[in-house]
Amino acid sequence: MESSAEDKELQGVSRESERPRRFEVSPGRVYELRLLLQRIEISQQDQEMSRTPVYAVFRDRQGRRLDPRLIQGTPVIGDQDPMSVETLPPCELTEAVLAGGEASRFLLAPPGAVELELEGWGDSTALRRAALLPIAVLWHGPEGERFADQVGRITALRRGLLERTLELGKGSRAALKVLEEAPRQQIADLRRYFQPGGDWEPVIETLGEGAEREDFRLRMDRLRAQVETPPRLGFIGSERGYERLAGISEIFWLRESEAEAQIDLFSLEIIVVETVPTSGLNKEDADWLLAFSALDGSLPERGARLFEAAEAAGIPVHLWATGAPEIAPLWREAARRADRVLAEVIGSEGQDWAPIAPDVLLPCTTEPTACSVARQSPPPADLMLVPTASDICQYPDFAEFVDTPGLYATLLTEFRYRFTPLILSQRLSQTDPQIYGEHTRAEERALLVSARIVLLPSRSLRPDAELVQIAVDAIASGAIPVLWGMPRTAAPQLEMLDRVFSPTDLMELQAAYRVTWVRERRWRALYRQVMRDCVWTGTHREALLGRDPCGPKFDRPHTSVVLVTKRPHLLHHCLETFRAQSWDNKELILIFNTGEIPEDLPELAENERAFALPEAANIGECLNRGITQAKGRYWCKLDDDDFYSTTYLEETVYYYRSAQADVVGRRSVYFYFAGEDATYSREKFAERCGSLMTTGSLAGAALSMDRRSKEVPFSVMDRNSADTHWLLQLHHKEIRVYSADCTSMIVYRSADETTHSWRLSADSKKMEQFRRRTTGNIFELPVAERLTGDLSSEMSGGAEAMQQRLEAFRHLSEAVEMAQL
Repeated sequence: MESSAEDKELQGVSRESERPRRFEVSPGRVYELRLLLQRIEISQQDQEMSRTPVYAVFRDRQGRRLDPRLIQGTPVIGDQDPMSVETLPPCELTEAVLAGGEASRFLLAPPGAVELELEGWGDSTALRRAALLPIAVLWHGPEGERFADQVGRITALRRGLLERTLELGKGSRAALKVLEEAPRQQIADLRRYFQPGGDWEPVIETLGEGAEREDFRLRMDRLRAQVETPPRLGFIGSERGYERLAGISEIFWLRESEAEAQIDLFSLEIIVVETVPTSGLNKEDADWLLAFSALDGSLPERGARLFEAAEAAGIPVHLWATGAPEIAPLWREAARRADRVLAEVIGSEGQDWAPIAPDVLLPCTTEPTACSVARQSPPPADLMLVPTASDICQYPDFAEFVDTPGLYATLLTEFRYRFTPLILSQRLSQTDPQIYGEHTRAEERALLVSARIVLLPSRSLRPDAELVQIAVDAIASGAIPVLWGMPRTAAPQLEMLDRVFSPTDLMELQAAYRVTWVRERRWRALYRQVMRDCVWTGTHREALLGRDPCGPKFDRPHTSVVLVTKRPHLLHHCLETFRAQSWDNKELILIFNTGEIPEDLPELAENERAFALPEAANIGECLNRGITQAKGRYWCKLDDDDFYSTTYLEETVYYYRSAQADVVGRRSVYFYFAGEDATYSREKFAERCGSLMTTGSLAGAALSMDRRSKEVPFSVMDRNSADTHWLLQLHHKEIRVYSADCTSMIVYRSADETTHSWRLSADSKKMEQFRRRTTGNIFELPVAERLTGDLSSEMSGGAEAMQQRLEAFRHLSEAVEMAQL
């Protein structure tokens, strides 16, 4: 059968119905989109090229369209939404035409994106080819420069090839200009976006000032003051172990030369010996822990003396096994002599501690009051910490990975082994790598709290238990740990982390975490998991110390929500917000500032109470009355119309435990304007989030206070600024105020702003601070469990894409030569 004219025209090219219009994508990844568009009006005689609008629509898992401004206030890459794509005229699709006519565009998948869909062209245009390829390029380095040059040469070749094969006239100039300039401009946009930043020097300069150490002591003193009956504890172990016990006990380091006298002098209730290589006390006693273990599992005489002295004084000794289970055989006799043996486990490691037959298994935990989110000043941007520098000397592939310049300034240090900075620097090609040598545990905490990302290798000299310790400490300090490679074990604390496999992965992840709402939401998810699963509860404290010194209300303090409203029609929203909170030990104090409780008030639960005050009472008086009715340790003010995450109360309680603050609040950074159905942000206000405050304001809709602190009532005179004056009083009285996250609460502005006390849109100076972030409410966007996953297969596709580009370059060169012949 003879082929039709149209079949001949499409020979070697799939029909449009067979071409994909949808592609799977990963958030934060750069893609090259290759398209071949052609007009299909067969009757048209001219051979001129044209331009076609094409929309690259990213969607989330719920199928919702994502705005490219989610990454920045303006799209990162130009010529998008829609893209203007060069389009072939009706012509025979020879090899030369196919080689020259395939358009190339570059896209950056926004946060939350899982799918790309192509839209836009009409019935008069056909999609002949479509492919989406991940691009693995370090845009800010020489590789990005070479890639840009390559793209420039290929587009020039494409233009020359089409001009020779199609004999294009003046009508094609606009399309040819788009063909050549659009990819070049997009590459330039990407190179600007992926620019390095950050500087560790200011952090290093402040480490010797001791501000973090002083605040650590203050936090521990405040935590200890809440403990009902702190035990007198003798301790032999690490500095990290010491800080986990210091806030819940009167703890004394035991010295080898003075242990027997200390036992008699301090009236100790219990002695805890931690199974770590060296003691954190001082150089003189650094190797005392070697007195409790031996290669054959026996108990050296030095260690036996401590057990004998404790037994003579009637003091129980608990052996606290932390770190690697592989050391268990060395502690067999010490475990037999101990009154109780406790082993910390990750995942299913319990059986690995069998040689010491632990009586109790404990989870691997952190102390959030020690590794605190309470920074002394706003956190610096674009800093990455590598706390496992010794692995760089042992694993060449990790050394090569770390040696590749990224977007964040990288500081190399070592949290366990001693190392020589000079030797380490010789293993790296960077001319001036930032390396921080010998340091204290206090300085480790200061480095963690300053880092945005903490990079950990999956292959390491240290066991996974120690990697987990660093990871949970980093999260408790406000940083996001990232794992290079696949975890060696099924430790849940490592499996939940973002994973990177190449410098490009890391570069794109670093760029994503420059976006405030992406980084903060990801960290908050990690923080909740750590606070739920990796912090001691009463059961754990009782097992380790023989009794729980903190009391039954310590772990889950009662929390009161005080909500004042003049708008009964919003009552459903108020109740829904309160009832959806994940923190179950809560109560609601509902104040109707209307003079009466509505007749149609829904039936309230046992932990919900309603009151009424006259409309003449200002917000301050309403809050004061509500607070006096509150029974919880903390009161939290919620507004009747704003958006609050379901974990808002839970995270507030966690912030109090970590920062040991009197007041925890949030700054109003994100606003939803119902009239426009759009979210705006004030990014500069996000800079103060995650730090202690001595000046400045917080959102009135996000105030809370520990009722054990000094009582500071709200003004009953100020009509619209009671919260501002309340904060001024706090700062004047030097009350400890912590500014928490900025994404668990979003301010709502209705289309009719006369219903709000603060008429924002009428304040032109205030509105200058805002940038439109996205259409719709950013609060509804889902957050991925991990921003990255096992990307090895996709990145192999990225490498293939680079190879295909080189092949395309060669084929185009050959096609040009053939056209010239």
